[in-house]
Amino acid sequence: MSKPDYSATRVLEVIPPQHLATMEAMPAAELRAMQDVMTSLGDVAQAFHCQPRFTKHTGPKGSVVPTEPGNILEDVINLLATYATAAAAISAAAEPVTANDANDKAWTLLQYHANNLADDLPAFVALAAEMARDWDDARDRDWIKEHTTGKAA
Repeated sequence: MSKPDYSATRVLEVIPPQHLATMEAMPAAELRAMQDVMTSLGDVAQAFHCQPRFTKHTGPKGSVVPTEPGNILEDVINLLATYATAAAAISAAAEPVTANDANDKAWTLLQYHANNLADDLPAFVALAAEMARDWDDARDRDWIKEHTTGKAA
């Protein structure tokens, strides 16, 4: 696996090194689960953040700003998003061994980018095509291995 690119993120500033090392050692299925749960928890926290108890209206035009608990909740949302970003970056750098790995990598990246590239449909479609090609290549390798060695991948 090549080294994940964290340059455009806050991953190295936010995630403790031991968590990052653990995530970098995870198989594709575990990274997918990690990214899924961090995104889901972030969505739930974001829903709470929209409630009036976490925001207040200020100024003549009624601009909305977070309350003190809302500020803390924003930090939690950002932390969860950073873990999801790390899972996607690690997955992007991984070389899938089996078709199942390629499938998990594809879904990790597609789900992550669906949330973050929502306005760039051509980039998302290109990523989906690349992931489909990688999965197809891995599936072919699995078939060849199974039929030449008699062992499933």
